[in-house]
Amino acid sequence: MGSQTAIQWCDRTFNPWVGCSKVHTGCLNCYAEADFDKRKHFAHWGPHGTRVKTTKEYWRKPFTWNAAAKLGNFRERVFCASLADVFENWTGRIFDSNGLTLHHGKIWGSIEKYLALDVAVGKSVVTMDDLRRDLFSIIDITPNLDWLLLTKRPENILNKWLSKRDLLPIFPVPPSKLGLPIHGLLNEAFRRNVWLGTSVSDQSTTNAAIPELLKCRDLSPVLFLSVEPLVGPIEAIPKLDRLDWVIVGGESGPNARPCRMSWIASIIRQCKGAGVPCFVKQLGSNAVGFYGSSIKDKAGGDPNEWPEEFRVRQFPTVTVLPL
Repeated sequence: MGSQTAIQWCDRTFNPWVGCSKVHTGCLNCYAEADFDKRKHFAHWGPHGTRVKTTKEYWRKPFTWNAAAKLGNFRERVFCASLADVFENWTGRIFDSNGLTLHHGKIWGSIEKYLALDVAVGKSVVTMDDLRRDLFSIIDITPNLDWLLLTKRPENILNKWLSKRDLLPIFPVPPSKLGLPIHGLLNEAFRRNVWLGTSVSDQSTTNAAIPELLKCRDLSPVLFLSVEPLVGPIEAIPKLDRLDWVIVGGESGPNARPCRMSWIASIIRQCKGAGVPCFVKQLGSNAVGFYGSSIKDKAGGDPNEWPEEFRVRQFPTVTVLPL
């Protein structure tokens, strides 16, 4: 569910809650639904399903990661959220892992007192907006972590985004610690340690998502496109030169849809032409184009088994501004 991860383009994953709804072609064989709904029955997917908050012990992990990164003078990329969508329009109740509706409980800690507690007592029901507030609060006090927020709903980002000043009344960290402002360069909504991405799978989802993502240019130093699973050709990525990073990969799993190597090659060429870093994650479990059954990695994720031209794993160059 979290901590260190096998996802090659990040160092860790963090899932503040679990559960989502399918919104486009990329969601058809959702691995999170297959694992946490159908197999583990932890949460139920869909607009009438459930959203389950992870435990308070789990929510403390980013503080440990941040402390280690600060001590070691390095940064870590945290993918949030692989089992949900931070910008989902969810108005239903939030449950804990025991199936109880979450309510705001009494204050019980120094840091956690500003978070929606995972206890089923109290008067007011915890909402998705509460959880987003808590998540953004944690992001703002873990500056050595780069939070990669990946959504299939980029049209919701601006409406769901919380500026640092929005959080001050409930999370009284001195403005200087939150970067308000930094030499007049940043606005109150900008977060230097958040990378915003949108997930697409074919030309139509790409055409729809990129204009919405580009509206968020003033919120984040990195806007990225995750083309995974790639299930159809993307002949032209619109406004590619205005993006900072592209990830691409074929679908994995027993029901994986075909991914033609020519589709991946096209994206690599487009990125190279636009000067945009590209990261090829995997060729997929049903790769079509250059090899037969000799591939050993079931997801086609071992670059040592790929032709040289597909071994592209680049990251964006980000200048970390001082506090």
